[in-house]
Order: sequence, then C-alpha cells, then structure tokens
Amino acid sequence: MLTLLSLGHSKTLVPVSRRTAIFAMNMLIEVQIRNVLVSFNLRMTYRRKLNVIVGKRKQIMNPRAERSMTS
Repeated sequence: MLTLLSLGHSKTLVPVSRRTAIFAMNMLIEVQIRNVLVSFNLRMTYRRKLNVIVGKRKQIMNPRAERSMTS
C-alpha cells in the first residue's frame, strides 16, 4: 500500500509505504511538540534568571535607593 507524502512546503509528493508515512508524520509532530516545549522552557528559565538578577540588584541597591532613584 503506497501513500503520497508531501515533503515540507514543496509540492512534490513522494510515494512511500504506509508505515513510513505514519512514522514520518509522527516524527514531524514529535519534533514540533518538542520545539514548542523547549522554547517554552527556555522562556520560563530565562524569566526566572531575570527575576533572580533583578532581585539581587534590588538587594544591592536598597542601601542607596535614594541615590539610584535620582540617577
């Protein structure tokens, strides 16, 4: 049983076996999900790091808060 698998955005259709087509689709879906999860995780960790840095800066700046406000 041959099914037609389209490669990416190109209009070329490649005849492949059904199992290969299903495998390729699953791979594509998995990669997309993994990309979304990775980008989300990166954003969250980056935000956390930023918060930590900002928090440390606030602690350092606290004694001279008035001076830092004017500058």
